Amino acid sequence: MNAIIIEDEYLAAAELERLLGEVAPSMTILTKLDSVSESVKWLRKNKADVIFMDIHLGDGQSFDIFEQVEITVPVIFITACDEYALKAFKSNGVDYLLKPIDNESLSAAIKKAESIAGKNVPSKSNIDAAIGELRSYRERILIWKGEDLIPVNVNDILYFYFDQRHVYAKSTDGDIHSVQFTMHELESE
Repeated sequence: MNAIIIEDEYLAAAELERLLGEVAPSMTILTKLDSVSESVKWLRKNKADVIFMDIHLGDGQSFDIFEQVEITVPVIFITACDEYALKAFKSNGVDYLLKPIDNESLSAAIKKAESIAGKNVPSKSNIDAAIGELRSYRERILIWKGEDLIPVNVNDILYFYFDQRHVYAKSTDGDIHSVQFTMHELESE
């Protein structure tokens, strides 16, 4: 596995690299980065299989990186702060280790990352696109106009409402029409 370390404290980065040499000797550390700006610049041009990342960097929080670059590989957060765990897991975090870390915790985190690596962790934009593809809404609806059912474009309906026994649609032209569906059926559509 190819990894990068994003850590602004030189000694902490060196210690992590030493520990990685013990628990994952086949892992290659491609680079060590110490700032948000440097990390963004590197990640725009390069790829790694896993990222080891501290939360607080000299020029901001590591979460700022995710706002500028789409990261689709597992991230193992290594930090002294425990209050960012939830946010970390929302940012491709597969583990959240508190400093000082031990070999056992680091080894378990690497195994987790290895099981995910190469499987293209879905990004928020990919998830939103997939949900959008799954959603299909009715484009027209049949409404009663006198004795006839006529198709009306859903975009021409302002809202639906229920009045005692019937469901009605108010259209953009101000007309109110009886609808052949229940509110539950409309909601599911």
